[in-house]
Amino acid sequence: MTSWCENLLRFLFPPRCAACRTLLSRDEKYLCRLCAASYADAKERNCPRCLQPMHLCDCPSRFMEHKSLHVLIKLYRYRPQMRELPENKLIYRLKRANSAAVTDFLAEELAPGIRRHMKQGHEYVIVGAPRSKSAIRKYGFDHVEQLGKSLSRLLKISYVPAVRRIGNTGQQKKKNRKERLEAAAVSYCAREDVSLKGKVVILLDDVATTGATLTACAKEIRAIGARTVICAVIGSSFHYSEIEERKIYETARKRLMFPYQFKR
Repeated sequence: MTSWCENLLRFLFPPRCAACRTLLSRDEKYLCRLCAASYADAKERNCPRCLQPMHLCDCPSRFMEHKSLHVLIKLYRYRPQMRELPENKLIYRLKRANSAAVTDFLAEELAPGIRRHMKQGHEYVIVGAPRSKSAIRKYGFDHVEQLGKSLSRLLKISYVPAVRRIGNTGQQKKKNRKERLEAAAVSYCAREDVSLKGKVVILLDDVATTGATLTACAKEIRAIGARTVICAVIGSSFHYSEIEERKIYETARKRLMFPYQFKR
């Protein structure tokens, strides 16, 4: 009976690729073959800082490190100048389409990275960086909240709306680094009726560019008692590979792989 119903639903509402919207074959779940290959390649690209594939990389931006945020879980490098990439289209559809398939797929992809940092004996909650009121009015939903609730079901931990958006500072993507930091600092406020005392918070957002939103939300979360803050995003677009930083890590890697070259 279930199989018959599934076949009927598939006939009436044929599933489409979460990225490019082409029709999926029976052996394709969320992404078509071409989009799946591009997405897998993006996840496996190495971070030039820690040399791990991006989906295993926890490197934050330098600014986040200065604000005591030492873990940034991510899936891939977000490159806004290349809008046609399937992995970028996933982020755009998450923001605009209100698609359960996109939300569930990205939640399933993020869950393993978050589980790596979950230890027994700690109480975990998920907190989303709230969307602006103007964006909610435009699109009708808060995409980060929906992603957080999907992750909550997968990880079996609570989603807590502990931070609210205040004021209207405009879209972050239209600002430079300095403007992003200044706007984020006055855009978020902890909810007075929420306590996170002793809890480890998974702070969720869609993209990390400078880390301004995450650091501003983390500050408010800590003010209401959070024990630790672990950040998680779909994509990060800040630059890891500054020249001096790359030299330091390349030298460290060579010392590890070819120690005899460094013996005096």
